[in-house]
Amino acid sequence: MAEPIIDATLAGENANAYVALAAADAYFADTLEGREWLGFGREDRARALLSATRKIDEEFRYYGRPHDTVTPQALKFPRDGDYDSSGALRIPDGIRYATCELALHLLCAEKQPDLLDRERLQEQGVRRLSVDGVAEQYRPGVWDNIPRRVRKLLRPFIDAGGRTVVE
Repeated sequence: MAEPIIDATLAGENANAYVALAAADAYFADTLEGREWLGFGREDRARALLSATRKIDEEFRYYGRPHDTVTPQALKFPRDGDYDSSGALRIPDGIRYATCELALHLLCAEKQPDLLDRERLQEQGVRRLSVDGVAEQYRPGVWDNIPRRVRKLLRPFIDAGGRTVVE
């Protein structure tokens, strides 16, 4: 399989990722997770970034509106007002970091899948599950499979009227 093409163009009409592979590699370079991230092949890391971006875009409603309302931008970020201190348009750090962290989570989950696909169970309407004396309860509208660190990074951008994220 060929390595997927990542287009991380700001407000791009064909953008498909918030973070380029080189930027994600740099994000993890000085972290304890860096060795784990680089342990996955380039193709898998690229696919994980695309999947993470898609999940971040599809799962929540965000404050504000997309930056470019004239030329359609493919992704939900940047939003109106997403500028750095010099006035340059940017993807907020929290969104970029959440994309990297979620990509690593997706890779690790694929390598060591849970016995239960909690997200699929919730989609099917399951509210409570008990297996071998261990019980779990699911709340409607909560994506329990998203790691806590990703939820914390996304929280400032999520519209209160959007999908609820609970700690």
